[in-house]
Amino acid sequence: MELKIIFNSLYKDAPATMNYSDAFSFNENIYISDSNNYEEFNIALFMPYGKDQEALLKTKKLHPHIKVGLIDPRGTLNNDIIQAVDFFIVDSIEMTDFLSKYSKPYCIFYEYPHFETNIKKQENREHITIAYHGNKVHLEEMHPRVTNALFDLSMKYPLEFIAIYNVEQLRKWDFDFPTNFKIQHVQWYEGVYNDVLASADIGIIPALIPSVDSNDSGDYNLNFKMPSNPGRLIVLTKLGIPVVADFLPSHFQFIDHGINGFLAYSTSGWYSSLENLILNPSLRKEFATKMLIGIKDKIDYKTQNFRLNKFLLKLLND
Repeated sequence: MELKIIFNSLYKDAPATMNYSDAFSFNENIYISDSNNYEEFNIALFMPYGKDQEALLKTKKLHPHIKVGLIDPRGTLNNDIIQAVDFFIVDSIEMTDFLSKYSKPYCIFYEYPHFETNIKKQENREHITIAYHGNKVHLEEMHPRVTNALFDLSMKYPLEFIAIYNVEQLRKWDFDFPTNFKIQHVQWYEGVYNDVLASADIGIIPALIPSVDSNDSGDYNLNFKMPSNPGRLIVLTKLGIPVVADFLPSHFQFIDHGINGFLAYSTSGWYSSLENLILNPSLRKEFATKMLIGIKDKIDYKTQNFRLNKFLLKLLND
């Protein structure tokens, strides 16, 4: 059976919509259009936003033969959507676990901004730049586990921290920073990855929320958002930047600790991992190279579209 897929969203400026549009442009079977003419298609893909969900319900009602997929669903879905949706497209193991209660088929398609891969040349520099990109909430929830490690390291080494997030809408991260801690707040924009983030020597990916303190009992309390995913890790990998990342299911899937990156939870774990990378430009380069080689086939748009087409063909045939 021939795949005839349409992808349409009323929220074209939403980052996730833009990322999936870029990814699907590599799939010759997916027609990206503003058209509401669905008769000639057998698969229709929708984003999870309000009016897109309304369009999904309308399409399924008017064209019951079409298999309808919901991309990147967030939170609890109402019964009408559950009944209408035939499958999910998700971007993490965390999301597959959450959505398993609906007993719907799913395909994992890793979402990330589209830009050219750039292997950074790691050098033995006096000043080291550590960078974060993502939601402001993860910056705020770094305290005290991650912030204490960063502050202690800044007492020992000449460091600069770059925080890339939506400063304009969410306001500047307000914290009582030590006087020696150099931080640059950068407003996110579409070209910020190559323009600013690419200059970093080390990337950090805090992911736990709300903040939890390390303790001496040996108990680990890992709280993270349902839609957690490896997107921030993929961006840093494509820029050739080695990472230290929080304990998170998606990170365990991608990072082989001590081989292509570091995983950390406690303040001491973050401190020692970051110090290792600060002191070793060769290790930074080794981690970045191995990470890119290791995950290239998993994240490549053409490879992911091939997997998606195979999944959808099976869905139609079944």
